[in-house]
Amino acid sequence: MSFSVTKMAPTLVSPSAPTPSGHLPFSAEDRMMPPGFLVPVVLVFRQGKKHMAAKVIREAVAKAMVPYYPVAGRIAADPDDGELGIACTGEGVWFVEASADCRLESLGDVNLYVQELTLFDLCKDQLLPSPPQEVEQNAFTFTIQVTEFKCGGFTVGVKFSHAMFDGNGVGQLMVAIGEMARGLAEPTVKPVWCRDVVPRLSPGPGPDPDAEPPTTKALRSYTTDLSLDCINQLKDNFEKETGGRCTTFDVVLAIFWQCRTRAIDQQPDADVCLTSAANVRGFLQDRLPPEGGYYGNCLNLIILKATAGRIANGSIFDIVRLVKEAKDNVEAQCSKWLKGIGGPPMPPFTYPNVLLIDWRRLGFFEADYGWGAADYVVPLDGHPAVILNSPPPVKGIRLMTKCVTHEHFEAFRSQMSGWVVN
Repeated sequence: MSFSVTKMAPTLVSPSAPTPSGHLPFSAEDRMMPPGFLVPVVLVFRQGKKHMAAKVIREAVAKAMVPYYPVAGRIAADPDDGELGIACTGEGVWFVEASADCRLESLGDVNLYVQELTLFDLCKDQLLPSPPQEVEQNAFTFTIQVTEFKCGGFTVGVKFSHAMFDGNGVGQLMVAIGEMARGLAEPTVKPVWCRDVVPRLSPGPGPDPDAEPPTTKALRSYTTDLSLDCINQLKDNFEKETGGRCTTFDVVLAIFWQCRTRAIDQQPDADVCLTSAANVRGFLQDRLPPEGGYYGNCLNLIILKATAGRIANGSIFDIVRLVKEAKDNVEAQCSKWLKGIGGPPMPPFTYPNVLLIDWRRLGFFEADYGWGAADYVVPLDGHPAVILNSPPPVKGIRLMTKCVTHEHFEAFRSQMSGWVVN
């Protein structure tokens, strides 16, 4: 089914009070992200109040732009040294107010996605903000659109610059906007810039330059909810068998990697690689404020590599051990990073290798603009595989993927079927 969204013209929301000017430099890790790398995400709220959400959130954005004043600036090169950073102009962020011609529930069961293509894939352009074409698109740090539905439910669609934020950083901002919307005078977590404390990450040997780019592959979407009962049972059994503990992330990653490796059916001795990302703010405790607040990029890679035969034919527990070892290796990587020795070798982000990221604790699910936290979160574009919370009342872990070609799709769906919520 389709529906239409009426958008008002984009407007600039400026800070609600005067803010500092000047130029703030990005960290070395920020500068590894292209300025035009915009990450789109939609937060869905079933409850709201008619004709109120856009007004409340717009005012909250203006208030949040005071402590988060760099977000109201523009990505630009420093006139003195040419390094990218933020020109603190106070111009503001682009805001779009929109309304849909239907109720959220009329779209069908919003708890469940069409496994091939979600409703939000189909209508993402309607729910995401687009600044005026005549302005410099790569200079924005953050844009936002609030779309109100006839039932009072609403969506908050944002595009954020990965040069400005990592996932934890933009989640922190989204929570702060919610706090302003609920009447707090200032964010609970005070934002800090201090990007000079993040060491330069010198990556190790890069991928084969002759490798096939992943964009040459037509990848298919698949979304499912993994049974929390199955995951918890595996965690309990792992502890009984090994005496050690594992996390939900460890188990989900192991399930996903095995199912996908079996579906792709490579030669047993072929190498398969899965990469994830770890928030490493904890390794900078002596450099960052103890109360938190850092919202720039502060990530390191979790790299898993094994033969296809080991992953396809091994036990889930064996793969969980590999995950735990790779996570433990991040600490050694960070020790070298802090000494300026360099980083891990960059994995080849080419098919059939894959990237999986965990969005459950970034702050998106805690954003509350006055009518309760988000019911679910939809990452759009550029995410091969994402771990999310299942929307209530489903008790599970949502896995959104776009990571297999047409020829491998049915095998992948079949492999995943044994783990889904009944």
